[in-house]
Amino acid sequence: MTASHAFVYVGNAESNEIHVLRLERQSGDLTLVEKVTIPSVAKGNSTPMALSPDHRFLYVGTRGEPMVAAGYAIDPAAGTLTHVASGPLADSMAYIAVDRTGRFLLGASYPGNKITVNPIGPPGTVRPVQQTLPHHPKAHSILPDASNRHVLVPTLGNDRVNQFTFDATTGMLAPTTPPSVQVKDGAGPRHFAFHPNGKLVYVLGELDGSVLRLRL
Repeated sequence: MTASHAFVYVGNAESNEIHVLRLERQSGDLTLVEKVTIPSVAKGNSTPMALSPDHRFLYVGTRGEPMVAAGYAIDPAAGTLTHVASGPLADSMAYIAVDRTGRFLLGASYPGNKITVNPIGPPGTVRPVQQTLPHHPKAHSILPDASNRHVLVPTLGNDRVNQFTFDATTGMLAPTTPPSVQVKDGAGPRHFAFHPNGKLVYVLGELDGSVLRLRL
């Protein structure tokens, strides 16, 4: 990424590829740089991706068998990707995110109704899952806050936003008290974003087309 341009990464499940695009900041034009095939996986129906905090690595989750997180090193000048390693995921993930230390990969599994944490060994290398939290119906997204001490997970299946404390040393999640916030019935909370002020959270209600505002 430079002052004049940046790079955009698009996961394409049907072709099993990542498209690398160059974005010209001034004009907004996109130019294809390369197409990268995700190695040794079957085609799935989604390709969740997560960027490391230092923007040096891209992690790509697959939802076809085998379910893996493929790590790629990013060339800072060209934006191109080099495969580093692939590590196992515990289930099909709707969403993955890297914590702010770059040492843990957080996952939300919609079909598996679970939340997971995988350690990241050497950069770009995802290790086997170290924590699995079941009974989170249709978990749809997961993100740490700016402090890296709290993690939120909306679950569409029970109209809740689940909240956890996060230990950045061990990578372990623990439910807070209370463990969740109930939102409007039938809203179907899915994706969310933290406000830059760190005090508010905006949650998309997929099923009723709403945007919910929560105080953090």
